[in-house]
Amino acid sequence: MHPTSEYVGQQHATVNAAFSDGISKPISWRRNQLIQLNNMLHDNREALYAALEKDLGRNKFFAIFGDYIPVVADVAYMIDNLDRMTSPQTRKPDAIFRATHTAYIMKQPVGPVLIMAPWNFPVNLCFRPLAGAIAAGCTAVIKPSEITPYSAQLISDLVPKYLDKRAYRVVLGAAAEASDLLKYKWGKIFYTGGASVAKIVYRAAAEHLTPVILELGGKSPVIIDETCDLPKVARTILSTKSLILINYSANAGQICVAPDYVTVHPAVHARFVSEITAAMTEFFGIDPQRSPDFGRIVNVQHVRRLEKLLQRQKQFAPHSVVVAGGIVDEADQYVSPTIVDNVKFGDPLMEEEIFGPILPIVEATPDEAVKFINSRENPLALYVMSKNRKTINYVLQNTLSGGACVNDSVFHIVQNELPFGGVGASGFGSYGGERSFDAFSHERSVLETTHAAVTNGVEFAADYGVGMYRHTPKMIRIVLDVLGVVAGGASLFLKAWLFLKFAKTVGLV
Repeated sequence: MHPTSEYVGQQHATVNAAFSDGISKPISWRRNQLIQLNNMLHDNREALYAALEKDLGRNKFFAIFGDYIPVVADVAYMIDNLDRMTSPQTRKPDAIFRATHTAYIMKQPVGPVLIMAPWNFPVNLCFRPLAGAIAAGCTAVIKPSEITPYSAQLISDLVPKYLDKRAYRVVLGAAAEASDLLKYKWGKIFYTGGASVAKIVYRAAAEHLTPVILELGGKSPVIIDETCDLPKVARTILSTKSLILINYSANAGQICVAPDYVTVHPAVHARFVSEITAAMTEFFGIDPQRSPDFGRIVNVQHVRRLEKLLQRQKQFAPHSVVVAGGIVDEADQYVSPTIVDNVKFGDPLMEEEIFGPILPIVEATPDEAVKFINSRENPLALYVMSKNRKTINYVLQNTLSGGACVNDSVFHIVQNELPFGGVGASGFGSYGGERSFDAFSHERSVLETTHAAVTNGVEFAADYGVGMYRHTPKMIRIVLDVLGVVAGGASLFLKAWLFLKFAKTVGLV
């Protein structure tokens, strides 16, 4: 049974009232909620792993490393750095104000926020943004994806048991419930998913001038030149395409920063194909479908989408060849890890983000790859594999992507000191580590007068300054006395400069 529109409205009203009442603002309260979030994850980790296995066929190893550890690491970072992040940040006033004023930035919560989580990492991408929202002092409504129902239901059951029900609510449901949530004014909307829904979110947010963070996707390329370590690169690409950690599979390519296609320098093209097909057998065996470590596609609709993509490639690009995989089993929601060679830039496989275990290989130089990348929308990630610093710099300086790795892939997204986010069609806004706190905070600039005498001195200068006693030695003495008050301990040079500006204003010089 789906929630009614009235119920959805009540959830918004509850968290909005909690924020208005200041419940979420005390630092001690925020710390307690973060500790409770950590307790929730720790106490229920086996249940979370089981839900991920039911929803995505995700094995326990990757559930730990892909969902559990990144969240608890973010929560721990928030707890450890909460006092520092919430303290005012001192800044220097401009020179003329420095002796008499202080300047600082206050990080303040933006208000009640809406977090719309995706299906491919239903735990990770729900609770990592939530940790930032809690640390920032925001209240929140969480909308898990209906495509992963076991994870969504578990999140809905656990959140009110551990977190303050006045401040944090979960709304289950599908498009109708999401649309109801988007009718309301939020301090910020955090959405992870595809571009088509992102446009709906953005339009709805514009009605209230609500700021948004959109974490989307795109065709993230891998550029390989002739200098790289081919065996290592082949295994790096295959492991992060399927998201294998220490030889364990996970998401079957269903991750927004997965390598979407590979461009390989002609000089090493044949060798690379040989290396990556050998690595696939090494990782999954002769029959990946029977491997307990290879994940499944989230639902039948996405299986059919990927199967249709392979069929279109075969029909309209007969020059390409499937060198490994190509097997689809709809009943098992299985698409084998598939490598398609001799793909051209204009082929069907190069039209849209694949979001599955299919890897096209295009023979191209780095220069040709850069031209193609720049002819398309900005990708969420870009990976360059080379030992040549000139090539690395050329690719990085002549392309634009949300993030990038050199001689590695994907793992830039789990670095606490690196913001993760897109650019252009791959999204905007960023999070991760302290950026998650910043994502839900407003930087309020404050300039504060430190001495009452300053105000009196400025008024005194204004009273005497404009055309009252011109060209008299007495006036000059008065102005110098006033400047002595205004400038305080400023340098003789600054006092002289202030006097000159004042003298020109009143016509003394």
